[in-house]
Amino acid sequence: MIKKIIAHSFLYLILLFLYLPIFVLIAFSFTNSTNLGVWNGFSFDLYTALFKDSEIMAALGNTLIIAIISAIISTILGTLGAIGTYYSKRRTRQVIEGLTQIPVVNAEIVMALSLTVMFVFIGSSIFHSSLFSFWTLLIGHCCLSVPFVYLNVKPKLQQMDPSLYEAALDLGATPTRALNKVVIPQILPGIASGFLLSITLSLDDFIVTAFTRGPGLLNGEGQIETLSTLVQAKIKKGPIPPELRALTTIIFLVVLLIVILYSIKVNLKNKNISKHTNRRNKIKMDINKNIYNDLYNILNRLLENGARNIIIYFRNNIKYIISNTIYLMIETQKALEFRGGTMILRGLNEYAKWSLKSLEAHKKIKISDNIENAINEIKA
Repeated sequence: MIKKIIAHSFLYLILLFLYLPIFVLIAFSFTNSTNLGVWNGFSFDLYTALFKDSEIMAALGNTLIIAIISAIISTILGTLGAIGTYYSKRRTRQVIEGLTQIPVVNAEIVMALSLTVMFVFIGSSIFHSSLFSFWTLLIGHCCLSVPFVYLNVKPKLQQMDPSLYEAALDLGATPTRALNKVVIPQILPGIASGFLLSITLSLDDFIVTAFTRGPGLLNGEGQIETLSTLVQAKIKKGPIPPELRALTTIIFLVVLLIVILYSIKVNLKNKNISKHTNRRNKIKMDINKNIYNDLYNILNRLLENGARNIIIYFRNNIKYIISNTIYLMIETQKALEFRGGTMILRGLNEYAKWSLKSLEAHKKIKISDNIENAINEIKA
């Protein structure tokens, strides 16, 4: 009991340290005071001033444009790289996986300086002009995000059954169609998480942005300003503009809303999957029960019409009959994976009814006199 109380207290203490500064910032976004900690009354003045500040709006627009475009490019490159590496030879796969680990564990300043040196060298040696612009900034953000997309997609590929892609090719699908219809749907959760992680990395990046940015985008001929570089520039001149408290509150609420909606979607999906699984198991039980009942009824009706000779026939062919019955059950259960359980169950019931009617008609025949013909008719 004491350990449980200590564990819960430690957890709540960590959550308090994490979220208390954010809640304080949110609370003081509803007052027009310049200094944090001074309450001048409840108002929405900071939110009104936020949308009127062209400098902050330009920085926000630049940040969102760069984050979305770099996330899309990084997701495409990282996904294709993960798929190509997964289907490569062992040595090639090990080399590529090692290379993708370096940007993740390496310091971000090293990547920023390396990109800066490369752009300066190419610009001075080949183009004889400065290359720094929106495109160099975009390349820097993509280099930062691609390894993280790769690491999110790779586990999903490892969880996937490798025979699915080969089965699609055997069934006549082209490699592109098999990739789009079989592989991509299986790894889609990893692609989505990599895309969201790329956006997050791009939104709060400062070092790569500061080293690789140039003129362009919403700042025109001036240096591209993102939220991180704008805050750093404002800190140099004085206190942080109070309008940024309102912007921080909006960003936090948007992220919180996305997380809540995603959690609701996942819970609904899990409920639907559990319902489908329970229904499928019930259908499997019903089919197995019907197959056993039908087989039992057929054996009883056959024994009524020619006990001794039929017993001899079944004894000689019992392996064939049991193996076919088991094969039918297995194939039926496999077919349920294609959501055709109800149709199959109806078909089996109709077949069972027809079989019983046929057997009732055979009562008029002396099966003991002509066993082979009777058995062939029953099979047909």
